[in-house]
Amino acid sequence: MLWTFLRRSYSSSTRLSISQILNEKPLGSCEITGWVKSARKQKDLTFLNIGDGSSHNNIQVILPSSKVSAGLKHHSAVRITGDLIESSHSGQSVEIAAQAVEVINSCEEPYPIQPRKHFAQNFVRKFPSIKSKTNSTASLLRLRSQMTLMVNQYFIQNGYIHIHTPVLTSNDCEGGGEVFQISTKENAVINQSINNTNQSINNSNQPINKNNNPPDASDEKSSHYFDKPVFLTVSGQLHLEAVCNGIHKVYTFNPAFRAEKGRTRRHLSEFWMIEAEIAFIQDLSELLDIIENLTKHVARNLINNCKDDMITYSKSAKINDNREYIASMVDTKFSRISFYEAKMIISEHSDLPEVDDDLSRDHELFLCEYLQGPVFVYNWPKSSKPFYMRECMEDPELVSCADLLVPGVGELAGGSLREFDADKLRTRCRNEDLEWYIDMRNKGSAPTAGFGMGFERLIQWLLNVENIKDTIPFYRSSHECQL
Repeated sequence: MLWTFLRRSYSSSTRLSISQILNEKPLGSCEITGWVKSARKQKDLTFLNIGDGSSHNNIQVILPSSKVSAGLKHHSAVRITGDLIESSHSGQSVEIAAQAVEVINSCEEPYPIQPRKHFAQNFVRKFPSIKSKTNSTASLLRLRSQMTLMVNQYFIQNGYIHIHTPVLTSNDCEGGGEVFQISTKENAVINQSINNTNQSINNSNQPINKNNNPPDASDEKSSHYFDKPVFLTVSGQLHLEAVCNGIHKVYTFNPAFRAEKGRTRRHLSEFWMIEAEIAFIQDLSELLDIIENLTKHVARNLINNCKDDMITYSKSAKINDNREYIASMVDTKFSRISFYEAKMIISEHSDLPEVDDDLSRDHELFLCEYLQGPVFVYNWPKSSKPFYMRECMEDPELVSCADLLVPGVGELAGGSLREFDADKLRTRCRNEDLEWYIDMRNKGSAPTAGFGMGFERLIQWLLNVENIKDTIPFYRSSHECQL
């Protein structure tokens, strides 16, 4: 039995993927596993296209029609043994002459994804457990994987240390209040019991039975897992700043969570954030160079190394191929304008509502259109930005920060110099739980700067994805949490 287990483990770990077979072309006996992407049955022969998700390419399998079982259906899981031979057909260099086809698991009818049909992304999104078999989802997930690699590659090549910041935190970095608070299941049951009892009392004219008192709020307090409110993180920034007090270049690439009520094409409740913090930076332009270089590094590698998947995705999702735009963008310097200049441009060249101390998405998209590409808007009013941003030396009513705006999406990234004066921080921050953050300024910390970039928004922009929900394997938004 042990030998059987070892043999199976060795076989599965050394079996070539379809991508490897197509690249290496090891002619002769072979075995593949995958899913049926298409089938064309003739009188004597049947032609199958089999894919395993390792590549945008499938491999053609030829077998006698007499060996086709009833369970060999679209998207069924199969194991095929046979001989890899040179192909005489155009568009493929090799194919498999099958000797045996095992249907590991067939698809029950009715099956929602049928061959040779186009399905809109909002339809595919309804089937999270099978959508990775579609060309659009599979190609986008491979592109997402490569972009993840490119982000990490940029930071590692430039001397950053990768920090795993916590998902659970007592900090609300942005102070916006759109956070998920952590509660145990036991605590939730007590809350529900209290609510139900109070509702029953409110709906009744009967006096409360003193021998059968309702659950007390003290029960709820005693069941808290933590001694103070704890939330799912909205940002790893403050933790990065803590680590940056000793390691001068750090970054994190972690999930973040926001309890936004909006159900738009641009918002997710769970998303991934690229964040970096750098010590001893005093010039905002240096930080903007880092953001621009990271963005272009990812974009340039996409068009150089992921051409086939970009083509597959644009065709299967029926959207415009973005490669030409990216090629032009990476060779063009991003525009940089002050908030005041942005306000004047909008006032003088658009019919949009007047800008107050913040920009709407319409304002952001107009600036990208007017300046014909990505644009940094820097030096914003202090009233519109979080407490930790450093005041501008030339005007204390402004903070030394910048948002990167990109076409079709709007805000992609935001960064700033961090306030280094403990007294100024204490004046702007009224949260006692952040006293440790302020006190770092008295513990030998260096001046720092940092930024955060939404990974899904980066994907949406570079790949021209219509809905941000399609940029992540399992999307989460208000009232939507499949699987």
